Amino acid sequence: KVGFQRGGNVRALAPWREGIEKEGSALAWSEEPAWPARLAETWWLGLRLAEGVDPERARSRAGCRALGDADDPALEVAERLVSSGHLDRRGAHFVIPHDAVPLADAIAARFLNDVPRSPRAARARAHCTTEEPMSDAAL
Repeated sequence: KVGFQRGGNVRALAPWREGIEKEGSALAWSEEPAWPARLAETWWLGLRLAEGVDPERARSRAGCRALGDADDPALEVAERLVSSGHLDRRGAHFVIPHDAVPLADAIAARFLNDVPRSPRAARARAHCTTEEPMSDAAL
């Protein structure tokens, strides 16, 4: 992953070698997901960390630094999950409670499905950019 661009190499050794020799790369595909997908994926992966997700840092990582809490579609999903007992708040962070860990894939699916479809996502488009994301070291 570089910036917001992500990609994958060819999977077989012979085409990988050929790509390296001919083009200097074994890249088979690349894409740049739209910001709602980047935000949802930041939550999906971040909730698997012991410290969970800080919404402000997640927005920054996804290229939505100027987006506030009131317009954040992922925060809306997180608050619903807190209400249902599937997420907890620890200070500024959201975490999966121990008894909900077996439901981590279903919790992640809520973000992946609901964030891009949220009315907040449509309203927030002006706040989100393609500027470089916050580095991993800053998270």
